[in-house]
Amino acid sequence: MKTLWQSGVIFLLSWLIVHSVAAQTPEAYAHFVQGNAYYERARFDSAALEYEHLLADSLVDPMVYYNLGNAYFRLQQYPRAILNYERALKLSPDHENVAFNLALARSFTVDKLEVAEEFPLWRWWGRFCALLSAKGWSVLSFVFLALTLLSVLLLRFFVSRAWFRKLLFLPFLGLFFFVMTLGLSFRMQRMQRTHDAAVIMQSVVSVKGSPDAAAKDLFLLHAGTKVVLLQKIGSWYEIAIPDGHQGWVEESILQVI
Repeated sequence: MKTLWQSGVIFLLSWLIVHSVAAQTPEAYAHFVQGNAYYERARFDSAALEYEHLLADSLVDPMVYYNLGNAYFRLQQYPRAILNYERALKLSPDHENVAFNLALARSFTVDKLEVAEEFPLWRWWGRFCALLSAKGWSVLSFVFLALTLLSVLLLRFFVSRAWFRKLLFLPFLGLFFFVMTLGLSFRMQRMQRTHDAAVIMQSVVSVKGSPDAAAKDLFLLHAGTKVVLLQKIGSWYEIAIPDGHQGWVEESILQVI
């Protein structure tokens, strides 16, 4: 079982994040390099600041969120660590190290809410969709489109009638995979734009019966708890937790994932 420090170091050496950051502005890359240097010297507060700068420069990458979560974990700021691990998982649902560290960070929170186990088929589907990013599925869809067109040209001009009948399935197969991968690209884009969950950031929160500070207190939640966002009225969110309880909290006490 990997420790948080080991997985953090492995992550810092990941080629993928180097590639992602290098594609950004020189300023973003400088923050990345400096953040890594601070992290390796155990200056986790400074590392967190550098990674926050990366996100401010619009480098929305699961591995940046993961690094930031590790830095906050080392600072024992568990709600912020949970928030960034959740954001990393939203972009990369099948990242085992993120899931492990998220569970570890949750063990330090007050509220121990049981989350219903996901149906295996849906869990498998979610992992399959997460194999590539929205951009990756989009690129793959155009590859299948090109192969479909190529197979049409092949059948039209370069094969005999006998082989034409045997290979007629190729354009239809290519078209099927083109539609499927394009649909997966749109699905991943839609998931990334959906903000239907949040993390409580305030140490103790009284959940109200209505969107009013004077409303009746229903129950308490504590920092680091993940909630589902049902609707928003003014500066209030209606939230739900896994045990079915619902209520209202002010926008200022939570951070949307």
